[in-house]
Amino acid sequence: MPPTRTEWSLDHDRCFVCGSRTCLESHEIANGPARQKALEEPATWLRLCNECHQGKHGLHSKGEWPLARALALKRMRDPEHYDRLAVLRLKGRAETAVTEEEVDEWVRRMT
Repeated sequence: MPPTRTEWSLDHDRCFVCGSRTCLESHEIANGPARQKALEEPATWLRLCNECHQGKHGLHSKGEWPLARALALKRMRDPEHYDRLAVLRLKGRAETAVTEEEVDEWVRRMT
């Protein structure tokens, strides 16, 4: 059985981007019409501090965070719940919309 969002949040006590332990938020990779379903899907959850979520270069900055980059972050910080295809299906995107090779490239860039 997958964890609840609260259980998952307690297990992830650092920002996935900067490692901060303050002002943490749980963020969904999927938004818009898919957001409600994303609230129940661990494959879509990222743990971020407020700055990395909302700041100038945060997840909501235009062009800074393509889906492949968010998926790479998920794979790096929460591999147990990484599922590229589940995220793409939830967002109503084709399975080829973001390839594993694109995720690999972002992993290389961020390590």
